[in-house]
This record gives sequence, structure tokens and C-alpha cells, in this order.
Amino acid sequence: MEDMVRAFSALGNRRRFKIVVSLLESGGITVGEISRWHRIHQTAASRHLRKLEIAGLVRGEQRGPHVYYSAEVDSSSLAIRSILGIIKRSPKRRVK
Repeated sequence: MEDMVRAFSALGNRRRFKIVVSLLESGGITVGEISRWHRIHQTAASRHLRKLEIAGLVRGEQRGPHVYYSAEVDSSSLAIRSILGIIKRSPKRRVK
């Protein structure tokens, strides 16, 4: 239950929700790409990613000099997998 509370708390922020949608659509992107796509400063993108990572919704993977972030669709938590699955399957997941 605690993982659901953390996930919903993190997704309650519109920017973080949009970032999760981007990660589900792209597969894996860097902080710089997230920053450009969402027109936010890299520091802000990093903070949002950190909160999403703590909530168990995303993970980062070091590849050379960059960290690629992706949605944690293979999470050991059924709640996290379910939440991400619902977002991914939603036909109207684009948030303005």
C-alpha cells in the first residue's frame, strides 16, 4: 500500500505525470532530453526524476557519460506495474 501512496503522490504533480508519459512513450531518455521536451531547466527535470525514482515509477541506467531514465514497467511492485500500465493504455494520456 505504501508504494501506491508514494506513486500517487508523485503523479499528483502535473509536470511529473507528463514526464512519466514521455518515458512510457520513448523507452529511455536523458535528463537533457526531458528538459528540452518539457521546456524546463535541467535542475528541475532532475528533481522531478528523483521524486519519481523514489516513488518507484522510474529508474536510471548509466550508459557512458549519460543516465537514461525509463518507466519502471518491470517493477517488483504490482501496484507500480498496474499504475504505469493504466497510464500507458490510456487513449487520452496527453496532458496539456
